Amino acid sequence: MPQMTRVEIRTELNNRGFEQDSADLNRYINWGYFDLARRLRVSEIESSVEFSLNAGEYRQSLAGLSNPQKSVRSLSVITSGQRFKMDPITEREFWNDWVPGGFGQVGATIPSEYTGEPDRYYIFEMAVIVMPCPTALRNFLIMGWDRVAELDNDNDSHILPVEYEEGLIIAITKQCHLRSNEQDRADRAEQRLNDFINHVLTENVFRSPELQEQTETAWT
Repeated sequence: MPQMTRVEIRTELNNRGFEQDSADLNRYINWGYFDLARRLRVSEIESSVEFSLNAGEYRQSLAGLSNPQKSVRSLSVITSGQRFKMDPITEREFWNDWVPGGFGQVGATIPSEYTGEPDRYYIFEMAVIVMPCPTALRNFLIMGWDRVAELDNDNDSHILPVEYEEGLIIAITKQCHLRSNEQDRADRAEQRLNDFINHVLTENVFRSPELQEQTETAWT
């Protein structure tokens, strides 16, 4: 189940009786989101996304992915029978060894001497460039980090785990009550939020050593 978008959060608030205009609710959504993330000590969380490149394709925009990535920690080939972790290259290697073959351009026709089984990559102009240029369909997996940032658009989603969305809604409703001068209701929401946060921190779900070790060794 995907994380709620800003418009879905706003609809949930409307369903719970909060009828402030959309602009006000959008501000309260971000305030509650940042408050909960700060108290959970979360500034970023690991994420992943897959993409495919056909023969002759070597470039994938990070913004054009189904789950747009703000950073890349690793890139792996995950085509059946071809699963391995790719090597990042330096800026000097990219410009000296690969730009002459057209990899610095969008949609260039790559000479045959620059084609083969892609085993390295470089991030250039907010895109992943794989080298050599594949001669057949290849599937890739990006492991990266999503960062807590303002939800500026209705289709923007938060990065917290789905199971924490009730806590997110509580944090936002607290902001709504405060801005409506409903201090008693804001205090009750704060108590519920504290109970939720204490439960999360007690379970230590975020980045437990076991889960982090499993993630970091999965593609080595």
